Amino acid sequence: LTVLAWTPPEPEPLPPPIPVDTVTTLQLDVSFEAVKEGSEVVLRFRVANPTSEAVTFEFSSGQKYDFGAWDATGRALWWWSADKAFTAAFESLTLRPGEALEFEERWAPVGVSGEIVLEATLTSLNLPVARQIGLEI
Repeated sequence: LTVLAWTPPEPEPLPPPIPVDTVTTLQLDVSFEAVKEGSEVVLRFRVANPTSEAVTFEFSSGQKYDFGAWDATGRALWWWSADKAFTAAFESLTLRPGEALEFEERWAPVGVSGEIVLEATLTSLNLPVARQIGLEI
């Protein structure tokens, strides 16, 4: 028996990690708001370190955050990162006491109406943080 060539099967992709609310244990100050401005929704996500200790977040890529939206049935409507490319490099980011990370994006919900759920996520591997809010479109 001679093996001329063998390609191992592609492994099953791992599901994305479920965001964990680390605010209670880390005492981070996290806020997420969405405001309708004309035909767009402005999303603002802030993670601040009000403690006297530095907090370091580890990231597996250049992506630091994400925003998403889905309807009342759970159907995904939009993910900010869906059409983005990010560097594939491990990075760390340290928030010193009193520092904050702030992210803002805009979404134009074309053909969407009714109650939706919006989510903001800090995509840190070691300390993921997520917040969800509802919004009437």
